[in-house]
Order: sequence, then structure tokens, then C-alpha cells
Amino acid sequence: MYFLYSRGSAADVERAVASAKRAFQDGRWSEAAPSLRRRALQKFADLITQQSATLNALDAEEMGKPLSVTFASAAAATGLMRFCAEAVDKMTGEVMGSDAHLEFETLSRLPIDPRLIDESLLTPVEKRWLVDYHVRIRDEYEGCFDPETAEWLRNVVNAYVVLAR
Repeated sequence: MYFLYSRGSAADVERAVASAKRAFQDGRWSEAAPSLRRRALQKFADLITQQSATLNALDAEEMGKPLSVTFASAAAATGLMRFCAEAVDKMTGEVMGSDAHLEFETLSRLPIDPRLIDESLLTPVEKRWLVDYHVRIRDEYEGCFDPETAEWLRNVVNAYVVLAR
């Protein structure tokens, strides 16, 4: 036997899930600045890299996977964490401009279906952003659509105006 490790239990999983939910609901993670979340995920990726030999050995022991197989290895997990870290500030269709300007630039103009939004989770600032975003889409593109699509877009914008009240 090369090593021993503790097996996780259902209670361990329940504690981990409960902890993640608390961090999301109380805002420690969900309201954290993208730069903080990026740094946390990059640090996690660094820790995976530092422990890659041990993690790969554990995987090989538990799953019977040869160490030479790189699919789903620690290196793959590191790559996924780094990808997620870099995606953190690009999830709303906006990215930071240059450091000299420190402003956001909207890259896409796609309406968000209001039925997908749980307004109880939004701050007044987020509600206002949704209204402004959709008004911008309507004003810039309404003339590009057939009458039926233009009417649908007006209804979406109106739904967000009501949501922001």
C-alpha cells in the first residue's frame, strides 16, 4: 500500500454544500468583486498544481487509472480553474476597459428573458442596469426588426421597467 486517505461521507458532502450556499446567500462569494473571485480561483489552481503529484496518485489509486493518462488529471483541473478564473468578469457581456479608463464596455446586445430573472435577488442598482441595458438595445436595434420582433422587444423592455419600480 502506498498511502492512506480518508473517505468522504454523505455528511461531508452536506457540510460542503451548506457552506457553499451560505457563502453565496450571504454575499461573501456572490457579491465579491470579480477581481477577488478571480484571485481565489487562481489560488485554487495554484494549490492544485502544487499538489498535482499527490492528486494524480490518489486518482490512480482510487480509480485504477494509470498515472500516464492525462485525461481528467490535476493538470486538467488546473486548466479548468484558470479558465473559470478568467471568465469571472466576462459573464454579463461586459468586460473592463483599459486600466487607464476603468470603465465597462458592453460587448453584446442580447435581450435577457425577464422570466429567467428572480427579482428578489437583485439590488436596485442591478435592476436599473437591466432597464438601461434593454432600453439601449431597443433604441439601437428596434428599427432592424420586423414588427412582431420589435413588439416583443418593447414588451421585454417594459417588463424590466416594471421590475425596476
